[in-house]
Amino acid sequence: MRTFKMGSFIFAIVLIICCLFTNSVAKANYEIQMDDIKVAKEAVSPSINRHVITNQPLELYGPEQEATFYYEIRSTVDESGNELVLKLKHSELLIEPSSVSVSIDDEKVKTIALNNEQLTNQLTIPLTGNHLSKGFHKVTVSFHGILKEGVCVDQETSGNYLMIGIDSYIQLSGEVPGEASLSDYPSLFTMNGNANVTIVLPDLASLGTRNSGTALGAFLAERANVEIIRESKLETVKGNLIFIGAQDEFVSEKMKKLLSKAEVKAPAEGLVLSLHHIVGNGGTVESLIVTGKSPEQIKKRIEILLNEQYSKQLIGQKMEVKSEPAKTTKENGEIVTFKSLGVGNLTFDRFNKKSETYFGYAPSSIPNDKNAQLELRLKRSETLGQIDEELSTNVTNQAPELVIFVNEIPHSINLQNLGEEEDGIYTVTLPIERNVIKNNRMISLSFEANGLRVKNPCFSFDDNRWVYVMDDSFISFPNNDAADVGMLSSFPFPFSELSKKVMIILPAAVEVDDDDLLTLYNSLVVNGRVPLVELADGGQLKDDELGDQHLLFIGGLANQPVLEKHADDLIVSHKTGVPNFQPFGFLQEAVDYYSWMQESPFSKDHLMMMIGQMGETEKKINDKLLDSIKNLEDPATIAVQTKDQRFYTNAMQVSSMAGELKSKQTQTEGKESVVWWFVGFASLLIMILIVLIVVKRNRERNRLEV
Repeated sequence: MRTFKMGSFIFAIVLIICCLFTNSVAKANYEIQMDDIKVAKEAVSPSINRHVITNQPLELYGPEQEATFYYEIRSTVDESGNELVLKLKHSELLIEPSSVSVSIDDEKVKTIALNNEQLTNQLTIPLTGNHLSKGFHKVTVSFHGILKEGVCVDQETSGNYLMIGIDSYIQLSGEVPGEASLSDYPSLFTMNGNANVTIVLPDLASLGTRNSGTALGAFLAERANVEIIRESKLETVKGNLIFIGAQDEFVSEKMKKLLSKAEVKAPAEGLVLSLHHIVGNGGTVESLIVTGKSPEQIKKRIEILLNEQYSKQLIGQKMEVKSEPAKTTKENGEIVTFKSLGVGNLTFDRFNKKSETYFGYAPSSIPNDKNAQLELRLKRSETLGQIDEELSTNVTNQAPELVIFVNEIPHSINLQNLGEEEDGIYTVTLPIERNVIKNNRMISLSFEANGLRVKNPCFSFDDNRWVYVMDDSFISFPNNDAADVGMLSSFPFPFSELSKKVMIILPAAVEVDDDDLLTLYNSLVVNGRVPLVELADGGQLKDDELGDQHLLFIGGLANQPVLEKHADDLIVSHKTGVPNFQPFGFLQEAVDYYSWMQESPFSKDHLMMMIGQMGETEKKINDKLLDSIKNLEDPATIAVQTKDQRFYTNAMQVSSMAGELKSKQTQTEGKESVVWWFVGFASLLIMILIVLIVVKRNRERNRLEV
């Protein structure tokens, strides 16, 4: 019996040791010590993190209005040093009992009085206990403003306001990161106190790897500051790291050591995603390794990291993925979702009347004779459907409505007459006229609810009236099978079409910096989606490879051999060896960077665009030029940026040519109408003559018979 107990004791000890050993191996695999990587101070999460709660001054209007913010606790924090700080400013017209109250997770935590003796306030609220539990927390700021005492005094004027400053923040002390999961991507790299992300490519990265890495950088650049470096430059890092490339492409000893410590082995087919803490010289950063047997294996699946539909399905700290995401098509028309515009679920009530403004892009080709459709999915309070006309007049002076501003043009919905509901959800469809969408297809979207709050100061009611706009609402655009119009005002389309083939052609024998290429990819991002393009070397291409796609050339004709024999087909003459912009109204000597768009010389059904520079500069792609083109509204085919960074286009010339064409068309139509008038008149004369002849013959025949 004693022997059995001793054996059991020894077995337990061995089991504990094995468990400890197993855990240490797992931890060592997740946490990688790399002393030869220096971590800059700005890359290290500080012991005190400040999170801004609003990126623009927010005004609340009286007599009552609320604003809601959210913060997230991702890991353990210190018990002290955590606080919410609100910088407030209010109207000098406010009198007692005006006040502002703050609630956290629907629990009132503080209320202060507002008066005209102190117009600015800093409201500091310690965060303790349940306020620091892991997960999301809601902060509600409620404003109650009084301008004048007395019965039936109208308090709702523009002078009754409270402003929440952009310098308001939430401070969290001593956040301790735990072991993360792939499910935390991309927020793990963009929101954990780090504003910088570094993407590391192999020194000899193939075009496929470079394409995948740059597309990933463009996706993350919507959320953080991104830089792309090569593996030999991996010395001092300023932020979290993402390594991307085929396993055999990494050749430096540092990268080989890192991959070995990470125990990453590329599968025969597919890619592997592996998440790690890298403990470097000076601090710890998050890292993600994306690798496969070949660049093609990565390229086929890189959309997993570019599309939330796929990335939210990631699990664990290491995952092999063999699935290939389905390609997006537009057989059923184009849909721009509220989510892609950054619009979340919105609630409007007597406290919240307006939303912020959201921006995005419509599809490239919208038929001129067809309208888009705005489909709203709504919920509303039961009391809204029960308001009679007398009550609406007494309480709000207007019927309850939701106004949707599309490019600042209002579209109204009567909240009392929403039709039939399904599971408590109303679906309302509004036509959006074609002329509402700007020429550059920029969409601005905002909301305002009317008739939900008291406007009659002599009337009081206790009804809770609200409308809830769901984030799965969308704008749908009809298909247009017509060819794309070759205008720069359509940029970044058609090169951002998810269903179109697009090739970006690098200049032959000229190096385009990784950050320059990232600038170009950034300009192609529309509504948060990164198009998957082909990246090609201009020195290796042949004509038969270019016909079935849109083409975007970099570097000018002199660096694109495939275009040289098609020089006569270009809208910009190159007879002197350089592009001649004088015929288009530009001073040749002033031009620094340029771009033009036209029909592709290799296919009448596709477009080509050129981006180049006049001088020999290291920077091949200018971000200011691309930004100006992307915001261009007037139709133009050529754009230049001068040496003093001024932007000009040939829009006036294009407009004049369009006017001349219309005038010629009108003249032609006029001539044709004159010709047809004469033809009709002659035909009428002939018919009259025939009738007269027939009548005369009949008379003569009748006379002879008599």
